[in-house]
Amino acid sequence: PQGEPRQLTNWSGNDLDHLSISRDGKTLVVQKSSWQLHSYVGEIEGPGRAHPLRRLTFEESDDVPYAWTPDSGAVLFTSNRTGTYRLYKQLTDAKVAEPINTGPGVITQAAVSPDGQWIIYVTEAGDNYPPRVMRVAVSGGAPHLVMQTKLTAQLGCPIAPAARCITLEEATPQVFRSFDPTNGNARELFKLDFWNGGWQVAPSGNVGILRQNEAGARIQILSQSGSIEREINLAPWGNFSGLNFSSNPNEMYTTSLGPSGATILRVNMGG
Repeated sequence: PQGEPRQLTNWSGNDLDHLSISRDGKTLVVQKSSWQLHSYVGEIEGPGRAHPLRRLTFEESDDVPYAWTPDSGAVLFTSNRTGTYRLYKQLTDAKVAEPINTGPGVITQAAVSPDGQWIIYVTEAGDNYPPRVMRVAVSGGAPHLVMQTKLTAQLGCPIAPAARCITLEEATPQVFRSFDPTNGNARELFKLDFWNGGWQVAPSGNVGILRQNEAGARIQILSQSGSIEREINLAPWGNFSGLNFSSNPNEMYTTSLGPSGATILRVNMGG
């Protein structure tokens, strides 16, 4: 009927703005914009020094990096370039990524086992299927089931000498469990109330977490029983995201967002 609105577009996942109609009323122009996540790499020269970051992935998709191959030559990342988040591997000097055979399901997390032999990842196939932790050889081959999880789980695997990976189940309170990345033998470590920050497994097997509240930001190093072994004050920086341990067990990396933009920070155990 005359006067009722009529749909002209069917674009999902986009913002539309700056609409303008031509003077004769026959043509319109509109700005279509969307957010995309891209991966960047940068060579580290030494403590506190790095080359400028350069873009690694160039597809028109969300590309989320998670880990490195053991030879430090390629990045493992998830991408929705085919419509569903799958796992890919890309050499740092290449323009094209190689898909990894992960079987069915959406890939939500990825890591490399401490011994460097396996890619460990979490896959979700739908509401009626619990998340599964899977493994596939770094050299390729068929994927194998490691274990099932009751809830959506975040995944962390340390660099050796620690031998077990850890999952964080998104429950209330949140549950940390360690598991053998080859056979799935798992045990509960400890539980924590919700906190605002990232986490990662140290080469020692301890867990580092970022805590942020009105008292400031800090990194806590927790033993596998959940007790605080070290606390590092991050003032005057704030608004942190992400945490990762270097192969050097005495240093970590994180990012801080401030008025001048995002900053990558190297943090040693002395603060």
